[in-house]
Amino acid sequence: MFGTVCFSLGDGLSVVGLGFLIYGYYITTPTLPFPGAIAGIPAAATALLILSGESALINRWFLGMGWLVYVGLISYPLYLWHWPLISFEYLMDYGERSRGVSLGLLFLALFLSDLTWRFLERPTRASKHVRVPVILFILLALVGALGVIVGNKNGFPYRFDNEKTDELQKSKQLTWSLSGWVKSCPYGVDNSDGPEVVCEVLPARAASSRRIMLVGDSHAMAFAEALNEVRERSGIDFEGLIMAKGGCMPFAWVEKLDSRDDCHPFYASAYSYMTHESGIETVILLGRWASRFHGTGFGVDTKRHSFRDVRSAGQESQEELFASTLRETIQALHAAGKRIIFIHQVPELGFNIKSCLPRPISFKPVHECTIDRSIVESRQSGYRARVREILSDYPGVIVFDPMDDFCDRHTCYARMDGNYLYTDNNHLSDLGARRLGDSLIGLLKN
Repeated sequence: MFGTVCFSLGDGLSVVGLGFLIYGYYITTPTLPFPGAIAGIPAAATALLILSGESALINRWFLGMGWLVYVGLISYPLYLWHWPLISFEYLMDYGERSRGVSLGLLFLALFLSDLTWRFLERPTRASKHVRVPVILFILLALVGALGVIVGNKNGFPYRFDNEKTDELQKSKQLTWSLSGWVKSCPYGVDNSDGPEVVCEVLPARAASSRRIMLVGDSHAMAFAEALNEVRERSGIDFEGLIMAKGGCMPFAWVEKLDSRDDCHPFYASAYSYMTHESGIETVILLGRWASRFHGTGFGVDTKRHSFRDVRSAGQESQEELFASTLRETIQALHAAGKRIIFIHQVPELGFNIKSCLPRPISFKPVHECTIDRSIVESRQSGYRARVREILSDYPGVIVFDPMDDFCDRHTCYARMDGNYLYTDNNHLSDLGARRLGDSLIGLLKN
């Protein structure tokens, strides 16, 4: 009455293959290592779809659709074209492209891929003449030679006038001098299986027993050069110990919402070490506080930064989690007799510092490298209010506010006196960190 439904082995393989593709798409995130084991999912999906045969259900009714077949025909030229287009756009605007530019690049890649397939790939495949591959080889060799020449010359200098060339040389300022991320720390600090950390020691020049510990997230890593500035320009001698982990709320027992052991084992053991180590007299707390308080990035940083307390089954609001764990941290350090310096967050820019550099061709004008102070204050007002409330119970905590080092009454600057003070949209460069040296000298001398 209802007819016979035939479902072959090939149909089943094609359905499973499509399921693998969809599953691989949804579980692949920027945090997963790729290529790696995860790359086996799309590979297995492709193998199943091929093995199922062209008459299989998915291949016949879905992958056999005309527009998908066409995309398959131009797929190799599309693969070749999209990378140089994206790379050139990145060179022009450092990857901060608008949705309109992204769509334009997509259509341009499709158009160039179609031309390549029609007028190069198909004729080349059909040609029987030896001269065709020879010509292609010569053209490829010329392109390679041009790439070597451009690379050796570090680009062609005459593409800029002298003023722009001098400005681009300052792009070398957009760096940190700290040695970089490591996988493990000494002092019994547990990094578990989480991402990289910083465990850096700034050795004392003499036999000083004074030890200062700087703990935080990647902002603490960026700030480290300020301590070097203090050591070089003052008579203060101390051993500096820097413990930092990028992307975390730098308090014990706080974890990223979607992670297991990325953050809290490191900070729990780091705070345990510093509270029990009598030689550490001063602890400096530093982080990207506004982001940790709101749970969001700012401006070009559109990431979510959500956290949870691993000891609690419930989920506090981001603001309450920040406040409760900050209070707990201050209390633990205070009870251990540590001198505490709380450093407020530097202004977030909302734009990438590289957009202040001149480019020969760009879809955007060169950024003026400033942001209204009122915007910065609005972004930070929430966390600052909670910090004032908590620290009112601990009058011995010293508060250092770097706002006036980067802002006047109306404007905050990412470039001052011709120098770049940031490495991206929120981290200080070495020059930016050193700008805070004079203010820190007064704090550490007392």
